[in-house]
Amino acid sequence: MPDIYLDLPAGATGGTTAKPIGTLIQIAPFEDKRTVYVWEQEYEQLASSFAPLAFNTAHPDDGTFFLVRETEPVPFGAGLVHWKRTYAKNPGTTARELAEQYVATFWKWGAGTAWTPRTNRPEMTQPVVSRLVFDYYRLDGVSYSTPRDIPLVARWYPYVTALGANYLSNFLDATTTPTLTAYLVWVDAASWTNQICVEASTIRLWMGNIWERQTRYVLPI
Repeated sequence: MPDIYLDLPAGATGGTTAKPIGTLIQIAPFEDKRTVYVWEQEYEQLASSFAPLAFNTAHPDDGTFFLVRETEPVPFGAGLVHWKRTYAKNPGTTARELAEQYVATFWKWGAGTAWTPRTNRPEMTQPVVSRLVFDYYRLDGVSYSTPRDIPLVARWYPYVTALGANYLSNFLDATTTPTLTAYLVWVDAASWTNQICVEASTIRLWMGNIWERQTRYVLPI
């Protein structure tokens, strides 16, 4: 369950303008984080004055929250209607990550026909800990207008240096980028600074105009 925090804003009876009523619900939607990214608020207004709010409208109290959902108005008596608005804040890039086991295939070294420490190694598949990174992008019409504008991270491969980056390789040696020597430096460092993308990015709609990009990384071994 996500964390939910309650606040009590000043409410007012409905009229010609939409008035918040009851409790402002503040939601932390990610189980691995306690940061609030979603607000939900009930509103009241005369039915004759009701008009849907434009999608992506900023919240009047905090311009970092934008309208992502609005329910249909429900008659409440005395000519009034009640409905709910949901506002969401862009969690941002590298907003959250999860550790999961993943079965990864690692490149052969040199000829790769037999095991020779730090010189020769066949292609190797084994379970490792992966880093699943979630980045968020709001289609604001400026930096990003459509989902196609969201940058994607491709699956990582070495390539044959003399032939260029389009010539992907299933091995590492002195003729590849990175070279086997450079790759072994990454292995020895055992740092996520040198992480390798093993699952290319996928994107999905998160809320309203905010999209989620998911990318999986592992450490070089």
